[in-house]
Amino acid sequence: MSHGGQSTIQSAFAAGVPIVATPNQAEQRFNLKNVERCHAGICIPREEWREGAIREALLRVGGSTQYKVAALGMKDKYEQGKDALERAAEIVLNEVYQSLEVV
Repeated sequence: MSHGGQSTIQSAFAAGVPIVATPNQAEQRFNLKNVERCHAGICIPREEWREGAIREALLRVGGSTQYKVAALGMKDKYEQGKDALERAAEIVLNEVYQSLEVV
């Protein structure tokens, strides 16, 4: 269960965990539309925040391999991007160090 904030979604995907969320803000609703598009979780709209709807969503996500497989797929994408992120950080740091040496 989450509110669907960016950090929470990234943490869940990095761990390969599907998401059930109840968004409060527009940014969270936007994030969760993308989560649902990837089949890696369920967004429960504010007007449906009832015990039964939340229980149903949790059971649906927990009882279906579809959501787990999709979340694991997102984890794989995150892991594939690690090398690129590390390389980008290395390039930025090199530029910073070079600019400091000039001064």
